Amino acid sequence: MKKIAVIPVIALFLFAPVAQGGDIGFELTIRGGDQAKPQPAPGPVFVIHQPPVFLVPVALGFQVAVGIPYDMFLISGRYYVYHGDVWYVGSSYSGPWGVVKYKNLPPGLRKHRIENIRVVRDEEYRSYRAKKEHEGKGKGKGWKD
Repeated sequence: MKKIAVIPVIALFLFAPVAQGGDIGFELTIRGGDQAKPQPAPGPVFVIHQPPVFLVPVALGFQVAVGIPYDMFLISGRYYVYHGDVWYVGSSYSGPWGVVKYKNLPPGLRKHRIENIRVVRDEEYRSYRAKKEHEGKGKGKGWKD
């Protein structure tokens, strides 16, 4: 008895769109058994051939990488990269990288806008290089204090 009642309901769903208009469709998909699971897309590749130099600007309170073409930060042993309006996190400066939502960034990193971080990083790097140049000039060969 129940089977007979179900048939008109199914027929109604199958043929009602045809009666109302040709641009309305109905699709029913039933899947079962072993399904292939989608594989995650590989993370981005940031090519860094040697460990970057990290500076700690007082104004930021965390480590910023300098001398590399990426916005990279080191906080609590985790590496963060901002690239193409996306934040990535990894356990090494060379990855592997995973996407991290802005709301899941460490509070110290979220506290600053990326544009301001870049300004502070670049100022700190200029100061660092000037100091290294000054130290490199030294007092000359044979100088003794």
